[in-house]
Amino acid sequence: MSASCRGTVAQEPARVATNRGAVDRPAVPVNVNASVQRVDPADPVARRTWRLTEVPGVSGKIGVPVLSLHNLGDNFVPFSMEQYCRADVASHGRSQLLVQRAIRAAGHCEFGASPCPA
Repeated sequence: MSASCRGTVAQEPARVATNRGAVDRPAVPVNVNASVQRVDPADPVARRTWRLTEVPGVSGKIGVPVLSLHNLGDNFVPFSMEQYCRADVASHGRSQLLVQRAIRAAGHCEFGASPCPA
């Protein structure tokens, strides 16, 4: 299939997605690592495109439900960004689509299963 016939990377994530080198934890009670098939990206060149690494624009015009989790101790992205996000979304009348949760943890994206209800 030629590149011009393909959909976007968002429409065909297998073009760039891979789980090669991933290690799933915990390995008990089921060792997923022993049974899951590891795959390489179908299009390794597309994986390195600038379109996957650029910072997306933020407008507050969300069209689907969004759950935003933020560690209170995140020194990389301040918590105030959540407040700006909520204000942007509200200014477009889409507050019903946004749910935000503050997590008592330090670091960036250090989420575990403990904050999630069963």
